[in-house]
Amino acid sequence: MAFCILGAMVGAGFASGREIMQYFSQWGHWSWGFVALAWAVMSALCCLASKGTGCKSGWLLLPLYIAVGGGMTAAAGELAALTLPVFHARTFGGLYTLLLCAFFSRRSLGAMAWVSRALLPLMLAAFLLCARIQGEGGAAPIFSWEELALALLRLMGYCGMNVMLALPVIREIKDRKRTLGLFCLLLLGLLAAGNAVLLPHGEAMKNAPLPVVELLRAYGKPGYYLSAAVLYLAVCTTLLSVLRGAREQLSETLRHPMAASCLTCGVAAVVGFERIVAWAYPVFGYLAMGMLLWEGMKAKHTRQRQA
Repeated sequence: MAFCILGAMVGAGFASGREIMQYFSQWGHWSWGFVALAWAVMSALCCLASKGTGCKSGWLLLPLYIAVGGGMTAAAGELAALTLPVFHARTFGGLYTLLLCAFFSRRSLGAMAWVSRALLPLMLAAFLLCARIQGEGGAAPIFSWEELALALLRLMGYCGMNVMLALPVIREIKDRKRTLGLFCLLLLGLLAAGNAVLLPHGEAMKNAPLPVVELLRAYGKPGYYLSAAVLYLAVCTTLLSVLRGAREQLSETLRHPMAASCLTCGVAAVVGFERIVAWAYPVFGYLAMGMLLWEGMKAKHTRQRQA
């Protein structure tokens, strides 16, 4: 179950190194403080969510799942266009991945656990290969306090959104203490490994859309296909989680909730991965953080009144 939670959070943005660079590595020595803070916030929010916090906020969850599902579907299409020599590869790849994940998301978490367990060692292998590439180094970047404060605000939105993506999995936890303990260890290791690898390349890769993919180009075709495999598995784990969540949100009002989930995610995918990430993700991130904190406070107040 811990691997499923981690897999739900690790989407194409993290696997490509884009999120690692954006939220952590580009900030130089400050990045380690951001890593520690992100780990602490996401771990705490997951603990709150496992107690039921955030599970009744369909007004936010459904559009979030649709937006992320559309983004992951579009990302799968982009990967297919880059790797498959077939006609209409983008459409085929996106539609095939959406339907495949819809099929497995209706069942137990076994398929998602398998994909997540396959994703982690491949991602670590990609990080290890990237670590062998010499970084440019140079002087540590200098930022103003205003820039760091804004980066901290964006980081909070990032943490909130990741936890919301994993809610469909978190709410199915049975052995809460053991599962969350293992998840926290895995999350810390993954965040630290990603930052350690990309930190030496902060200046060179700060504006790169896919830093890990760019670095793996040094290994030729093997590096290219390794990065494609990591990105595709990361897309699938997140898509499995959000489709599961969207089906749950629509099951009370629609007769065929999974079909509706696939249809809306497919329509959202037309917007494109880049636009969804640029516009929808930040908005939902801030809303998710605020909602989780608000519901956490309400739950604490309720327990105090009952006591």
